[in-house]
Amino acid sequence: MKKKAVYILEMAILIMAILSCSDESKPATDVVPRLLTSYPTGITDTSAICGGTIIESPGIQIMTTGVCWGLDENPTLEDSKITIDSVTLSFSCQITGLLSDTTYYVRAFAVTGDGTIGYGNDILFRTKIKDTVKEVYTEIIQDFFFKRGFALTPLDPAIVQQGGGFNKTYVDTLDFGGDGSHPVWRLAQWYSKYDLADTPLTEEHDGGLAYINEGKKIILFPDHSLWLEVDAGMEYDSARVNGQPWPHLLIAQDFHDISPNVGETDRLEFTMKIKIEKCENKMAPGTYDPAIHTAQSPFYFILVNDNKKSEDYGQRIWFGLPSYDYRYLILRDHEVVIWDIGTGMYIYDVPEAKIWGNVSLHDGRWHKTKINLKPLILRALEAMREKGLFRNTVPGDLKITGMNFGWEVPGTFNAALRVMGISLLSIKNTDDD
Repeated sequence: MKKKAVYILEMAILIMAILSCSDESKPATDVVPRLLTSYPTGITDTSAICGGTIIESPGIQIMTTGVCWGLDENPTLEDSKITIDSVTLSFSCQITGLLSDTTYYVRAFAVTGDGTIGYGNDILFRTKIKDTVKEVYTEIIQDFFFKRGFALTPLDPAIVQQGGGFNKTYVDTLDFGGDGSHPVWRLAQWYSKYDLADTPLTEEHDGGLAYINEGKKIILFPDHSLWLEVDAGMEYDSARVNGQPWPHLLIAQDFHDISPNVGETDRLEFTMKIKIEKCENKMAPGTYDPAIHTAQSPFYFILVNDNKKSEDYGQRIWFGLPSYDYRYLILRDHEVVIWDIGTGMYIYDVPEAKIWGNVSLHDGRWHKTKINLKPLILRALEAMREKGLFRNTVPGDLKITGMNFGWEVPGTFNAALRVMGISLLSIKNTDDD
């Protein structure tokens, strides 16, 4: 009896299994494809790139895919949608016409041959705020191509100080064949033996226009690059001693009414290209002392507290962007703060490596910098407070009132460089509305 009962039970189970398999073998008309919605990318104030991936569709014919979106959760094809007719496992499209600064919900979808719709997971994203910011650019450094020439200083800066200023004491205009009217640039030839005043203009074989004397050479090339050369072998009778003045060849200009206010500008974008053509040490063996001898080409801006209501009104420093220095094959990566006895002002030098990068300016190649000076100036402000200067100064009190660049040669060197593309852009963000 037990065996018969077991047999009957097994037969019943077998029949149920057969019936079950028979039901599963029927064509499925209600199987829904499974999808994964991709997170939107390229989001702007009016658009976004959305899509999805089909992760499961066993035996199902997918006819179309796409995305649907709306302001409420779980959007459907009754809301906004984009249909993609070319069926692939992964797909994307750009949805447009969105409202700015608005939260949207988006889902991927797929439609089967019998009209069944499968949706992906619901993802929300927010469009960006409408961009109404407009950048206003003001070029601070004038006569980008040196077309108006250079007003030439006397040899001794004391003549300028005692003679009522540069405009009353300049000795000549180097016009490079132009009319030389109202030059904004000046050429400083401090502590030289050789005056470029009344030097005849000559033309070089490569088309450059040149003023040349025993100790200096300045050439303007057709590409608007400027050659500055000092032959200090002609300037010194013997190795320079500590405290002795040294020859300069500097281009400079004042900014007057367009002096940018550091606090009121959003960026101060500085650009310049430089190439060291040569720097030959002409010093006798045993006389070179790196503590007092070098050839260097720093760039200086003048930072001034120009707020008459400030307790620091009138305080000023040299804000330095060092470049080439004969003594350093590798650009330094630390700031320098020193007192300049000659002008009675502090000098703050930005680390050279931060300006020029991981390069050597001794390689005879062109090098370019493009850098936002504002954060560097703010760091200089902090450094000066540590020295007791600018302690009551805020960025809105500071103006950049002028600049100079070129050779300072406190040693017996024959040094030449080319420079071009000097620019300082004051950039302000304004609301276009």
